[in-house]
Amino acid sequence: MLHERQKLLLCLLQTLGGNVAHTDFQKLLFLFTHEFEPSPSYDFVPYKFGGFSFTSYADKRRLTENGLLDEDEDAWRLTGNVDRRARPDRVHINGGGCAGL
Repeated sequence: MLHERQKLLLCLLQTLGGNVAHTDFQKLLFLFTHEFEPSPSYDFVPYKFGGFSFTSYADKRRLTENGLLDEDEDAWRLTGNVDRRARPDRVHINGGGCAGL
């Protein structure tokens, strides 16, 4: 079973095309959680290139172990195994939720 915040990662990643560089994804996740969530799903700390969430990387490891993300040192990348169990219950991006999850 996935946490809602893990479903958020999958939804955001799918909305961004399924493959995003690490730094870019951290920046976009920071902006999304602080602009569109009443209570951010992830905490961020200042880092070299902007905010960094240790929890998002722990979730990335878990999603990789579950076969939902590819193991990639340079990017966040969806596998073809994302299905309806990964659909977030409360996330709506572009007003329509996460189509295809």
